[in-house]
Amino acid sequence: ELHNVRAKVIGDLKTDRGDVIPASKIEIRNVELWRRQLNTRQHMYMERFLEKQTALDVTRHTTRRFWLTVHVPERARGGLYRTRIGITADGSPITNLDLQLQVLPFQLQRAAGMGYFMYLPTWGIPPRLRTEAYLKKIFLDMRRHGMTTATLYPYGLPFENVMDVLRDSQLMTAGVPAIWLGADAVGPEKWKTVLDQARQKKWPELALYLQDEPGNQERIDNAKRLFAKLDQFRQQHPEHRNVRATTAIGSTGIKALGSQYDIWIAGAGFDESLVKSSKKMNKLLWSYDCNLAPVDAESSRFYFGMWCWKTGIKGSALWAYADPGNTSSTAWDAVLKDVTNTELHYSFVRPMPDDLVPSIGWESVREGIDDHRYLATLSKLIRQAAGKGLSDDANRAGRLLQELTDKIDRDGHRKRNRRGVATKLRLGGHYDRVSSRGESVTADYRRFRQRLADEILRMLGVLRG
Repeated sequence: ELHNVRAKVIGDLKTDRGDVIPASKIEIRNVELWRRQLNTRQHMYMERFLEKQTALDVTRHTTRRFWLTVHVPERARGGLYRTRIGITADGSPITNLDLQLQVLPFQLQRAAGMGYFMYLPTWGIPPRLRTEAYLKKIFLDMRRHGMTTATLYPYGLPFENVMDVLRDSQLMTAGVPAIWLGADAVGPEKWKTVLDQARQKKWPELALYLQDEPGNQERIDNAKRLFAKLDQFRQQHPEHRNVRATTAIGSTGIKALGSQYDIWIAGAGFDESLVKSSKKMNKLLWSYDCNLAPVDAESSRFYFGMWCWKTGIKGSALWAYADPGNTSSTAWDAVLKDVTNTELHYSFVRPMPDDLVPSIGWESVREGIDDHRYLATLSKLIRQAAGKGLSDDANRAGRLLQELTDKIDRDGHRKRNRRGVATKLRLGGHYDRVSSRGESVTADYRRFRQRLADEILRMLGVLRG
């Protein structure tokens, strides 16, 4: 056994030519080895949250992981950076590990208009943390993980304060609206007040969320009532005639109301016919998913990256950034008293007073978005080369992009959503994934990234002449 095991960076990251990334930019967390109780006699171990580093006790026949995140400065020069990680137990050295980091000499681009977000309901934030300062901390964390928009619930704060915080966090991307949950509960007079304020205070664009999941006749009828109000609002206030409407919507709702909604947030796993319908009707198609678990890192990465690219949709989301499992004001108190024995099915982050504790799934969301950005970056370079008459180089890069795109399984997300049966506990199947290992849906992410990076570098050289 080993006691009080710690990992520590030994010196700054440096290149041979003297470029430096400070050691303070390397964050090391302990990967929680969660003892998940299946029933009174059985349990299983799973990696879940990434806790702030404390001394670990490692028992015999057990492997524990540390999770390293390097926050590369915006202006860091490209090159191979090196340092060492020291591992100690009870204060005595065990070993030093070499760490190498390749920083690529280009900025990843984003496909235009991509709407990435995580649902954050009011009850996702513990009541005592519902402050402007804490909400800004959340929005900044979302931005650092690749999000480009947000859902806006009533957080016990004045709506204008929430919008000021969202604006100041610089989370939002131009052309991508924030989603105003609760717009259907207030009506045209409030719409006018808020949208006027948005213009005056330079808030991000707001899309009105009108009737959640209109999948039965009652909800469809209510949505039609709301759209009658919206049509009249647009006529009476032409300065707001371009305000967009959205909701989470399925096939029944799309059949009845698809022409009315500007943005369809459809349940993930849909087939190609829905993508074609959205394009034919000139609708923005986003997806959402309630079935991915915080412990399911690979599926989260695939969903936000390769699957979005393959389907050609313009955004994706997960439920939820944080959700304690019920809407009670004391729900988080119960969770935090016994985190080990709580299955946080929907919390990709655990909000604490001094930390936003990420899960391995949340870190993988960022990786998936970066996968998409590698693809988008190469795609833009291909268009630039073609525009300059460099057809041979554009065609070569285009063939690689097509090859990699063809290898992505369009049905891969649906395959990853198959649930297991290890436990009968509520929503337990979210954790019991049927492994895709060995199937065609499994991706070699490292090789995928490397091939894209190599071709991006080649194309940048070609364009520079």
